[in-house]
Amino acid sequence: MKDEWKRQTVDFPCLEAIDDLPPGAKFVRMMWVLAQKQAAAGYDTRKKARLLACQTLDKFLYEQDAKISPTVNPDAVKTMCSLCLQLDMNMETRDQAGGYLHAEYLDDEEPVYVRIPDHLDKVLENNPELVVKSPNGKPAKSFRVRRALYGYQLSCKIFYSMLRDFMIGSAKELNEEGHRGAGWEQSEIDPCAFYKKEGK
Repeated sequence: MKDEWKRQTVDFPCLEAIDDLPPGAKFVRMMWVLAQKQAAAGYDTRKKARLLACQTLDKFLYEQDAKISPTVNPDAVKTMCSLCLQLDMNMETRDQAGGYLHAEYLDDEEPVYVRIPDHLDKVLENNPELVVKSPNGKPAKSFRVRRALYGYQLSCKIFYSMLRDFMIGSAKELNEEGHRGAGWEQSEIDPCAFYKKEGK
């Protein structure tokens, strides 16, 4: 659990400590989700803890179009698998650990605030260096969200926008943030499918 807290406050600093919530500001409480991971053979391997924002539908109601992120069409996946078989090509799959935490929350969006999860003091009692201090020097209880948190309604769209901009961004020229893109093209059929042509 302390590793998950470190990931969100040190490795991917997505929480900005504040002294207190602004007057009238809404907040979302954070919570722990614990899972027992299993190997393909069915035996237990390790326990996993994830820290997420417990944002239920009665909080921060957005217009439906504002929070929807496209997901890959199963037919598009079948088509790509068929092409790999026909053209004798290899297919690889990859998993981006903590993918959402790579996407930064836009400053011009409505601020989102969270409160620390229950029992955090016990989790960090042997790691005082991981206790985040607010500007007034006291252990922080409230934070402003700076990156896409798991459990937050708009996180999927924020992450998709970041991924899309990277995939279709120029591989030769730097963007405004000083980064290069992958230089791929977005499919007109499936917005989650990207391709790159090389050679003839």
